[in-house]
Amino acid sequence: MIKIQSYENYLNSEIEELLSDEKIAQLSEYKKRDSYGPFACAELMLPTLVTVYILQPFFKSIISEFGKDTYSEIKNRLASFSRDAKKKSRIEPSFGRFQVDRKFSHELSFSAQIGERKTLKLMFPVDFSDIEYLKATSCFLDFLKNHELGLANLESIGVDINNRFVRNSIGIIYEPELKALRWYNPMPEHVIEEIRREIEQKNT
Repeated sequence: MIKIQSYENYLNSEIEELLSDEKIAQLSEYKKRDSYGPFACAELMLPTLVTVYILQPFFKSIISEFGKDTYSEIKNRLASFSRDAKKKSRIEPSFGRFQVDRKFSHELSFSAQIGERKTLKLMFPVDFSDIEYLKATSCFLDFLKNHELGLANLESIGVDINNRFVRNSIGIIYEPELKALRWYNPMPEHVIEEIRREIEQKNT
């Protein structure tokens, strides 16, 4: 199952084109929201103008509906959609009079349910090219497929699941040099160490 959510009709024509694919349409739900922001939250939690939610079981649903050969077709369609999203003009979300400096695009993200309590959020750095959008999305969907089949886990993309600072929503990014996904930890390592020491002192 795929759920697509958009604000203010952003990427409306691109979404309509995506949903014109009969197979994508059969797997998808589309919901429009009226106004975007303001939001008071960390960038990792900030909604994007368009979010594509992938619900499990994604790969097995495709196989049961259309057969195993359809996965690549659907992956390519979603990857092409993300590439087209990059070609749209960017916006600069603002809070009152202040412009927000950002590391990641506020136009598009992909989120996926992992297990019962974890969600992966694929974020696109603002300096990514349209080709890097496409490759990132393809890599993300392949990871979800492999995770569902038991061939990959969160540790394989660098997530420290024993880290008490790992939230239920886990940000990940695509590393073009490595051609792989990696966990994005928004908290600097020195801050983590300071908090860890404080907790250990309280517990002794």
